[in-house]
Amino acid sequence: MATETHATVHPKDLPQVARPAAVNSGNAKADKKYEQKQDQLITKQTQDRQQLQQKQDAEHQRTSNTNTQQLEQKHQQQTQNLVQKHTSQQQSLQTRQPQARPSSGQPQARPSGGGGRK
Repeated sequence: MATETHATVHPKDLPQVARPAAVNSGNAKADKKYEQKQDQLITKQTQDRQQLQQKQDAEHQRTSNTNTQQLEQKHQQQTQNLVQKHTSQQQSLQTRQPQARPSSGQPQARPSGGGGRK
């Protein structure tokens, strides 16, 4: 018996591009810039998906039914490649995420210039 796999074949079958949780590093300007980069990436990835879907739809219209299995395998590979590319892009952006400032409740100690008397 063959087991059926549930691999995504077409971009339209993928879940929407997920928006990560908001960042609150304590630096509002950096957080806003990071959020704008996230928005730009989500917009670009959504466009990538739409373009690939349009390309695949056109291929379906041009291909006879006898080549459907080969075409679907090709589409599955294209879609997997797109998902990998988008995952890599998202991870790359996350490495540039603003980091939270230490919040110990105590002011940061500053080194004194001369020390104390002996």
